[in-house]
Amino acid sequence: MDFVIYHFQVALCWLIFLGCYYFIFGRTTFFAMNRWYLLGSMVGGILLPILSDFFLPVSVQSLSIPMVARVVSAELTTFSYSLPSNEPSFNAALFFWSIYCLGALLKAWRLIAGLLTIRRIHRQGKVVAIERVQVLQSALVKQPYSFFKFVFWPQGAEFNPEEQRMVLAHELAHLKGAHSWDIILLELIKVVFWFNPLVYWYSKLIKLNHEFLADAAVVANGVKQKYGHFLVRQSTRWSTVQLGHSIFHSPLKTRIIMMTKKSSNRMQLGMYALNFPIIFLLMIGLSDGIQSPSEIRDLVKNEFEIFTVSDAYEPPVFPGCELLDSEVDRQTCSQEKMMGYIFQNLTYPLSAREKNQMGTVVFSLKIGKDGSPQEMKLKKSVSDELDRELRRVLEAMPKWSVVSGEELSESVVVDVPIRFQLEGVAPQVFETEVEMDLKSQYGNRLGVVVGYPSEKSTSNEGGVKIRNSEGADLVKFAEDKEPLYIIDGKEVEGFVDMDPDFIVSINVLKGDSAIEKYGNKGKNGVIEIITNGKESAGQVGLESQYGQEVEVFEVVKQMPLFAGAKNQEESNQKLVSYISSNLEYPESEKERGAEGTVVVQFVVNQEGSVSRIEILKSFSDACSAAVVQMIENMNNLPEKWTPGFHKGKVANVKLALPVNFKLP
Repeated sequence: MDFVIYHFQVALCWLIFLGCYYFIFGRTTFFAMNRWYLLGSMVGGILLPILSDFFLPVSVQSLSIPMVARVVSAELTTFSYSLPSNEPSFNAALFFWSIYCLGALLKAWRLIAGLLTIRRIHRQGKVVAIERVQVLQSALVKQPYSFFKFVFWPQGAEFNPEEQRMVLAHELAHLKGAHSWDIILLELIKVVFWFNPLVYWYSKLIKLNHEFLADAAVVANGVKQKYGHFLVRQSTRWSTVQLGHSIFHSPLKTRIIMMTKKSSNRMQLGMYALNFPIIFLLMIGLSDGIQSPSEIRDLVKNEFEIFTVSDAYEPPVFPGCELLDSEVDRQTCSQEKMMGYIFQNLTYPLSAREKNQMGTVVFSLKIGKDGSPQEMKLKKSVSDELDRELRRVLEAMPKWSVVSGEELSESVVVDVPIRFQLEGVAPQVFETEVEMDLKSQYGNRLGVVVGYPSEKSTSNEGGVKIRNSEGADLVKFAEDKEPLYIIDGKEVEGFVDMDPDFIVSINVLKGDSAIEKYGNKGKNGVIEIITNGKESAGQVGLESQYGQEVEVFEVVKQMPLFAGAKNQEESNQKLVSYISSNLEYPESEKERGAEGTVVVQFVVNQEGSVSRIEILKSFSDACSAAVVQMIENMNNLPEKWTPGFHKGKVANVKLALPVNFKLP
């Protein structure tokens, strides 16, 4: 559970419990009951946020979420690093943790110092009998007080016999009630919650309640008036003691009021039963209403709604997103790449355009335990033509990747809402109550397929394009502009039918990014397809350095690990460290203030060596050369990469790495 949210929940519980005490229970004379209420509510407030998840767990078997329609980036989405700045950066989390730990250490030291002081007094003191009571007398004691089984008594105390009896009766009441244990518990809790003002309110009320109990023991002997006068006379004479119970320590006016107050009716004890519904409601609220920041980050990033099933494993990701270093980035990438896949393959059927069919189709898609798209359910229909078109695209979707390397224990359900809309046709259909509800539910996450009426489809602007619900164009090529197809790194003339099971990932380039990489051939856009290496129509094999055809994968069950790493997280950290230490920012580029991103692609082969280094995107030849040199130097490390595994065998795996060059 997140530190900040946990402490907020504890403070919320304490505030409610203290409010009940202040307005209800604290006004009664049930001092013993109030003592246990204060102690129990303080400890309960600490435990409730933890126990609520055990007694009232939130069970999420599968979560249906809307799919997000966003622009598909032309850049590869893998690792992203910036060169470290020479200027020190402010780490807010480290700063606040340092402040917290410093406060906790000071509180702990104060507690230890108090205990050491009492120990020193105990060792130096002398046991004497006063009114047949054994007390520890010392010149270091400034006023009478009690701590555990000892009553500490100042030398030369000026009390008459009757006053001595009242003071001893008061302190003995503290000893018999074992009030010192309450004080130690309070001080320990202060060490952890030192910054929370409510813990000091608890401390004040518990100590005051101890005095009520001790005062009640004294006045039970019929000396109420004399005892009250005695307290008034002595109230300004003595100094306070941190850990001990002193008769002259607590607010005098409140104590006298409670001593003279009429005893509460025993029927009022029933008020304490109010705690049961309060505790129950708090457990419900804490288990369902408040989630930690780590959970919130897994559910929401900006306007995205990310997959979540349970805390036991990470949901699957769309092919091509496995190498990102955080779960949020992987799920965001999955959203974008899935919508890119859908929009790249989706068309507005001619028959539907001829009939002016428009509306929103919503499918719920179930991603199976092994990452494969499985069961589909039509949640909102428009027409057979439009329903079939979206179903066709979803059925051909490639298998998702299980990042953890193990089969999931549950499935994930994803909502895919796509609106089909004709350009230039009055969209009254979207003003119906159902369509307005869908727009309200999905907002700008609703993907919009904009088609031209059939009589316009032969023009140069004909075909289909994709927008989100705010009108921004998404990736889609006109029907009469054939893009360039690149399959496994090889150019293919025209597109050929391929079995979807052979497709690992699809990446779309358009505009300047396509022309920059492929020249004039990419003017109509480029579709890059990576297959799983199996024989399929239109597939072009990759040749090894020996001229033999080998399989190279982009997605495998166990991805390669950087030299010396034992898991993916450590691999990412070591790779970042290696780049920071070995990548040189060319002086010529520094002088001219050049900044940008270089995207490099390379293969980690079955021996753990790096080969087939290729620059996919560049803004500077010098920076690109520096990146290539840095990648080549990986082969000179004492340890090699741990190769990837696919279906139980060592595999050649292709990785892409964007490197950001940014001046301090």
